[in-house]
Amino acid sequence: MHSAIQINTKLKFQYFLLFAFIFYCKNIYASGNAVEDSVLWRLSRGHEVINILGVTHVGFEKQYPVDKAIVNALNASGAMMIESNVIIESNQQVKERLLKAYRAESQNTTLEELLKSSYCDKISKEQKTLGNISSFLGPDLLPGLLKSSPRALIHQLYSHQSPLTEFEVKELKVAEPLELNLVKYAIQSNKKIMSLDPEFWDSIDALNEIEKCDLLVGMAYVYSSDKYKKRTAYEVLGKLKSLWFEGNSSEMRRQEFLWLNENTTLFSNNLSNWFSIRNRLMVDKIIKASSFKQSELFVILGAAHLSGNDGVIARLKRMGFDSQPIHVGVSE
Repeated sequence: MHSAIQINTKLKFQYFLLFAFIFYCKNIYASGNAVEDSVLWRLSRGHEVINILGVTHVGFEKQYPVDKAIVNALNASGAMMIESNVIIESNQQVKERLLKAYRAESQNTTLEELLKSSYCDKISKEQKTLGNISSFLGPDLLPGLLKSSPRALIHQLYSHQSPLTEFEVKELKVAEPLELNLVKYAIQSNKKIMSLDPEFWDSIDALNEIEKCDLLVGMAYVYSSDKYKKRTAYEVLGKLKSLWFEGNSSEMRRQEFLWLNENTTLFSNNLSNWFSIRNRLMVDKIIKASSFKQSELFVILGAAHLSGNDGVIARLKRMGFDSQPIHVGVSE
């Protein structure tokens, strides 16, 4: 009897250690959130290893010094693939580059023709839309874009970030974007740097003309509105900042879509479809880059692309990758 009690006690202690270990691992890899949510992931399939980091495209002071988990993932990788354009350019340089690139394109549908189409005119009142676009981009850029493809304007609207005021910078404690910091680190480490940008153009081309028009008009309304400028600078970024530090990429995606829906349902309804297309094309490029590498691959993209059934992580899991969320701590 005494021996049986001893064995039972020993088993209980072993189970306690097992559960303690599981709980400890959950906290290492999930930061107290659901196990299937994080802003940093490690995915593996055979010899392929892909490290994926979701970012906000805006840097915050508390992201520095960069968390060791991120640095370790980058150090283990032989190449970096990045969504954002991290080249530092002046406003005029951006305009000249856009005009040069898009005037060279041979597209059947120009932005001007699209805005004058019966459907687009019906939903947008062309002159008001053009007025919004003109006030946002400036009159010197507008004529060139009107004669080129719709994706020229979509890119300019989507990639634009309004300058923050001195007060907002102080309140948000804005710092250098994390991806820019990591690109500099990768250059110093002689790592190959690749771009995910081409998938952006492919995803726009994949939309039909009605979806393009809805996305275009919706973006013009959102990005030229005073409400957008105010909420982007302070409230929305502040919320996304907190969620990033929590490792809550799924809530980041939800908040972003809610905010866009506040400004225009026209934009947000079609953004979901566009996100799905972009995520698919991103995964295609990531897989292609990973299969050519003998070492691990480090990928940086917007955190909203990580979560959901159409997200990058779910798509890679369906392709046979084992996934592991990694905890990213907050520097104090």
